[in-house]
Amino acid sequence: MSAPIPLTEMIDTLTNFLPDTQVQEAMGNLFFFAGEERNFPFATLVTRDDDYDNFSRLDQSGAYRLSVGVRKQTFGALFPRMEEEAAEPDYTVLDTLMPHPIYGKMYWLGVLSPSASTFSSMEPLLRESCELQSNRTQRRTSGGEAEA
Repeated sequence: MSAPIPLTEMIDTLTNFLPDTQVQEAMGNLFFFAGEERNFPFATLVTRDDDYDNFSRLDQSGAYRLSVGVRKQTFGALFPRMEEEAAEPDYTVLDTLMPHPIYGKMYWLGVLSPSASTFSSMEPLLRESCELQSNRTQRRTSGGEAEA
């Protein structure tokens, strides 16, 4: 397994992903938005466990979870057997793309402490997530329905 991208470097990378990326911190976690809209982040960095989410054991030294939301079709292509499988993935495995432990049913995926090569493979997913956020924002401000 390759070395994980240090958290500070991941924050810098996501902050500079788009020219208008905005970052909001809440309880030690970071939410990345495209532009001023703050309803739908295109990515999150969860840096610690809490009462609702301790699936990834973020108490591991240097561990964090990068998560992005994608289209249903993309999620299904990445995890075609998710609904058939009874067993949950091991959410503590580092550098492995998997459904988000809580928001997987909403087509969010995550990776615990990604390496540079894993992050590189996620760039199209980040772009898709940005596009989804932009579409939701446009629909919300124009009174239409958000894309799933």
